[in-house]
Amino acid sequence: KWEARVEVARDGLEAIARHQAEDFDLILMDLHMPRMGGVEACKKIRALENPTKSSVPIIALTASALVETQNEVQMAGMNDYVTKPFNPKVLFQTITSILSG
Repeated sequence: KWEARVEVARDGLEAIARHQAEDFDLILMDLHMPRMGGVEACKKIRALENPTKSSVPIIALTASALVETQNEVQMAGMNDYVTKPFNPKVLFQTITSILSG
């Protein structure tokens, strides 16, 4: 009951295309997707010319809690990450923290 509208993209390329065509308050980005992973998709979103599109908050979803993964997420420009399997309360807190500034 989060009162959220959710859209699903099958891969990183579709995520970028949908983000360019629609307005989103936040993107949950899995790191491992077909055709283009989350890190590369995030870098492409951050490189968009439209500042509203390029600055959208992005939260990584990953099964890896390794320091290397955390560094990769940060270097790509993602705002935060949540490890899978995730606790819904942790995901909700992460989302609300980012959206509240």
